[in-house]
Amino acid sequence: MLVFGHAGITLGAVTLLNGLVTGVISKPKNAYAGIELEDNAPEESTPGGLTSWFTRLGRRWDIRILLVGSLLPDIIDKPLGQVVFRESISTGRIFFHTLLFTIVMVLGGLFLRYRTGKTWLLVLSAGAFAHLMLDEMLRQEALPTLLWPLYGLEFPRAELTDWLGNIWQALLHNPSIYIPEIAGGIILLLFLWVLLRNGTLINFIRHGRLIKA
Repeated sequence: MLVFGHAGITLGAVTLLNGLVTGVISKPKNAYAGIELEDNAPEESTPGGLTSWFTRLGRRWDIRILLVGSLLPDIIDKPLGQVVFRESISTGRIFFHTLLFTIVMVLGGLFLRYRTGKTWLLVLSAGAFAHLMLDEMLRQEALPTLLWPLYGLEFPRAELTDWLGNIWQALLHNPSIYIPEIAGGIILLLFLWVLLRNGTLINFIRHGRLIKA
């Protein structure tokens, strides 16, 4: 799975889960019911329809950080394993594709929330965990990486010859690659449409907010 698949499907799954938990699906016209406003946050009009699904999540989590987290393992591991340490490691799934890394992030996020009330590290770790699940790290062949270092200190090596060409071919001919990319791209386009329709794209980029104050 590549960029659109990871980012879009993570956003869609978390939005759906948040909707199920908080009741957006059953009460779409009351998207903010029961949500406590942040300190000094102005009252905002209640959106409806598709907008309410995303804005409800945006009130709880910074979606910008969630999207970064959904790509974080690849952002770090692929340059390190496939470029910097290509000869010695030769794989794009190393430290940040391990369960150990996610646990450390979660523990750090819990500590940060306890001490400061900030949740950004928990949101980042949620995105990173979703990345591991979408990469199917529970498969037998991926367990040595997921459970590192229980299987040893070395990571399973991968064939990196013409890896850019292989990605392009997979995008054209492998349904397990291009279908998630299309699905994720559609979700991201829907999200972008909500931002543009509400005139909040710049506000989201700057402050992570999805509706006007």
